[in-house]
Amino acid sequence: MDPQFIIYIFLLFLLFNKNPYFSLHISHKQPLFSALINAFLFTMVVFIIHGYIQPIIESMIVFNEPNTNNDLVKSLQEDENENWVIVPPPIKETPIKPPPSFPTLPLQCGADYGNNMACCGQPPAIMPYENTCKSETPYCNGYIANETWGTCQKERPVIPAKPKLVSPPPEKPKVILPDPIPEIDVDPKIFTCRAVSELLDGDEYSIIGRFGKYVLWNFHSNTSTLAQEKIKIDNAGYLLLPDESVPSVGATEFDGYNIGTCIQNIANNYKTNIMPQYQDSGSNVLYFPSESSYSFAYGNNSISNIQNLNLFTNYGTESELGSNKFMVLIDPKL
Repeated sequence: MDPQFIIYIFLLFLLFNKNPYFSLHISHKQPLFSALINAFLFTMVVFIIHGYIQPIIESMIVFNEPNTNNDLVKSLQEDENENWVIVPPPIKETPIKPPPSFPTLPLQCGADYGNNMACCGQPPAIMPYENTCKSETPYCNGYIANETWGTCQKERPVIPAKPKLVSPPPEKPKVILPDPIPEIDVDPKIFTCRAVSELLDGDEYSIIGRFGKYVLWNFHSNTSTLAQEKIKIDNAGYLLLPDESVPSVGATEFDGYNIGTCIQNIANNYKTNIMPQYQDSGSNVLYFPSESSYSFAYGNNSISNIQNLNLFTNYGTESELGSNKFMVLIDPKL
């Protein structure tokens, strides 16, 4: 308690306790009544004057008793008074957890570091940056076009002399049209000729090209006879041409397909890029066989001869026997 307030109470007590100058004196016959009157006056003076001498205390809203153990209420002891304030609790910062770590996936590559062209002996193609090896592992290994991505490694891979090639899907025609666009009749058959690699037989493919409902069959002249090849064709489910479809001498087209730019081009591509060198017998011969006749184009883009014989029972001329044989057959599934 403030010492000044104690002195103040003491002086008032002297003033009203039978002071000959200020106290209210009543006959000694009534001491109790005199004491009550002096006590009442003492109380009124303390009540009235105390409000002027007590320092102004700012009112505070206190939600808890000051003596309770509560961190929200703390006493200000600098002035040794009974003032209380509300202090908010300290903010407890929760440490931020780092994000989970995920395993780094291996890069799917198609080109070596510093080169944007396809690697691994595959057909030329521009590779995106994200599929190009980085400097840490600069060499791409195992990429096969249109089939599987490769993996990057530190050592240069050994590329086989004849890597496996997979034919790309047919490309859509790139036609630049003027403005205004004129009406142009485009034959859809022009864009269906494509090289394929189907029916692997040993180290060669039997089906090397497709155009419309037709396939280009590769006859393995070093491994079988014509009669044996006919058995393979029948087992695979492909058919010979109708007699009326066999092209005549001098023809440059077959059922709307150009013999040179379509069929012969597929055969030349197979011979140059895919056929093993020991299987190469010289020039290419295209056969158009039916049950009772056949015609062929020997190393050129037009039909040079026609025979009214079954190809698979006729041994042909000596020049035909020493050549790469390809046959046009029908795919009945199309």
